[in-house]
Amino acid sequence: TESLSAAALSDLWTMCTGVMIQGRVLGILVGGAVGAGNPKLAGIYLQVSYAVISVVSIVVIISWNLTEKVWIAFGGDANISEMAGYYASVLSTSIPGQLLF
Repeated sequence: TESLSAAALSDLWTMCTGVMIQGRVLGILVGGAVGAGNPKLAGIYLQVSYAVISVVSIVVIISWNLTEKVWIAFGGDANISEMAGYYASVLSTSIPGQLLF
């Protein structure tokens, strides 16, 4: 059950901070630009979005790699926090792929 607790804590932290790199508003902006017959503006939105999300993703990667320290600061069990930190640090390697998809 410790592994399950660690995965749950890690998922809680990574889901809360991972919201910053989802970029869901891009679909609305690009859809509006294409619908208005302006595909060049859609390309500009995409480029600006990649630039902003790339910078924000650095903060998210750092926060995911600090998961263990965060949960220990919140008073979590050291062993479970360590496992949660490992899980989140491995998961942080997937962020570049998430940005491109």
